[in-house]
Amino acid sequence: MPSWRKQASPNKSIEAALAIAGIPASRIEVSIPKAKESTEPFTLSRAFIVELGQKLRAHHILFQALPYTDDAGVYTELADLGLMSFATDHPDVAMREMKNYYDRKHSAPKS
Repeated sequence: MPSWRKQASPNKSIEAALAIAGIPASRIEVSIPKAKESTEPFTLSRAFIVELGQKLRAHHILFQALPYTDDAGVYTELADLGLMSFATDHPDVAMREMKNYYDRKHSAPKS
């Protein structure tokens, strides 16, 4: 097995968590819940999305979201959680919001 393939595989705790949840290791769905009973904006918690993103990046695995929405706020929220790659039916909205997001981020005063 090539060394890059070994480096790219997620650690056992992620694989175990996905197996327990019955989720294929190649796909984790984060969607907007239909019912607004939760304080979370997505079907997976913010904390889970952040932690998973950090672990995947540590293994050089792209964490991509597929937000099929024209709601610019969804892209901002996902970017705040650490996602940097989007596949969408609304690339104009995603590109505009990501440009605005990084413009705001770079122009914010340093603390």
